[in-house]
Amino acid sequence: FTTINADGSKNEDKSRGLMMSGDKNFRPSDAIFAPDGSLYISDWHNVIIGHMQHNVRDPNRDHTHGRIYRMTAIGRPLQPIVPIDGQPIAALLDNLKSPIDGIRHRTRVELSERDSQEVIDAVKVWIKQFDPLKKEDAHHLLEALWLHQQHNVRNTQLLGLLLNSPEPNVRVAANTVKHFWFNVERSVQGGVIGESLAKETQKSGILSDTPELTTIRIGTIPEKMRYDVNKLTVKPGKKVKLTFANYDFMPHNILLVKPGKADDVGLKAIALGAKGFEVGYVPESSDILWSIKLVDFGQQQEIEFTAPLEEGAYPYVCTFPGHHLLMRGTLYVTNNLEEYLKKHPEDEVKITEWKLADLAGDLKRVAEHRNFERGEQLFTKLACAQCHQLNQDQKNQRQNVNVGPNVRDTVKKYKGDAQAVLHEILEPSRNIEEKYRTIALALDDGTIVNGTILQENEGTVTILTGSNPVVEQKIPTSSIDARKPSTTSLMPVGLLNSLDREQILDLLAYVLAEGDAKAAPFQHRH
Repeated sequence: FTTINADGSKNEDKSRGLMMSGDKNFRPSDAIFAPDGSLYISDWHNVIIGHMQHNVRDPNRDHTHGRIYRMTAIGRPLQPIVPIDGQPIAALLDNLKSPIDGIRHRTRVELSERDSQEVIDAVKVWIKQFDPLKKEDAHHLLEALWLHQQHNVRNTQLLGLLLNSPEPNVRVAANTVKHFWFNVERSVQGGVIGESLAKETQKSGILSDTPELTTIRIGTIPEKMRYDVNKLTVKPGKKVKLTFANYDFMPHNILLVKPGKADDVGLKAIALGAKGFEVGYVPESSDILWSIKLVDFGQQQEIEFTAPLEEGAYPYVCTFPGHHLLMRGTLYVTNNLEEYLKKHPEDEVKITEWKLADLAGDLKRVAEHRNFERGEQLFTKLACAQCHQLNQDQKNQRQNVNVGPNVRDTVKKYKGDAQAVLHEILEPSRNIEEKYRTIALALDDGTIVNGTILQENEGTVTILTGSNPVVEQKIPTSSIDARKPSTTSLMPVGLLNSLDREQILDLLAYVLAEGDAKAAPFQHRH
């Protein structure tokens, strides 16, 4: 084409491109394909192109004119229009079979606006027509996987099929989804399943209350050893549907027990020892009205029950060792809560969020006039004995799961320094020994196993899982795609928050003395 210069001279430009112009004000700014396959190109068409050289108020700036070009292929028919906007989900899913990228892209955008549960339910039906062993069906199943990712719904079964797809490009794409679902930090967004953010989008408490059914949801607060709802009210004899969702990094359960029996049931769970994992730390007890066994991080379970006929305050509690003192709430069964509380005033439980500085001035008193019996009782009641052997020589040591260091080793490590040992109890995640650190293993079938590694050799990893009925699980090393160590200790934060100052000192003295009743701190008590 010919370019006319400012002085009137002409230049012949023989360059070749998709779209060119001799007009010196030609400013192509965007291009997009229409549903019929034609290409629309916008031309800003302005005298001024730069910003530094000209004031934004320069009168030569044209704010009203511009051009749009439509380009089509000569002698080639246009693409038939495929309805997308407002179409039924079933029709949109069939659009994903199209070989044309633009149709599939616009269809995904449309499906992103639809109700997630409706989309996923429809996808589960849609994929039944495809064979995961056939190359020609591989891409359709991949589109289904992408829809799960788009709607933040993890489908490990579908992922596992596509990781073994006969189509190599599909295997690569499936591995990308797997990376986002399992290997990327949970706090990062942008295609990641936001399990740790689920609590922000899920309401807890009483979700609905009809004459036929009361629907309840209870979650957990990460690293706080708390349920996110601690008081609920239902009417006697009412049918209830309860969902328990665990957002914490350690397993939790939930049991409803008879009034005043939370501590008794909690201590019975501690007495289960390592066998507790096999029953989800739900002990045999006539005081338990119903239970949901251990639920891992990011998981949830449902239960339906009928509220007791007898009016009362029924505790719900987590009986994972050491949790029952803090992790509890109350289900009030009554027709009138205000009247019930007037007749049955509650005892206030004092909770103190102890910091090291709060107790630093009292540590000199650990060495004398301490109560051995109370220290021993607290060591058991707080379930310290479940994870930590007191010493190597003690007979009749309670069977434990060995997920924490021997108390003797810890005392020796810190040279009997009361402040250093107390610091470890108050902030258990600050200094986790590697052999007691929990780890997440991403397996080649798309599943995740969380636990503590007990043993590892060239071919097998033996891991202790938190809520699997099988306490020890052997996993072939070849099936492990990735490992992610946890930064959170299994020892709960706030373990001492239900204790007063003197109880903490008695427990600390007991630990420092390695359970020896003849140690100096327990002599000459008045």
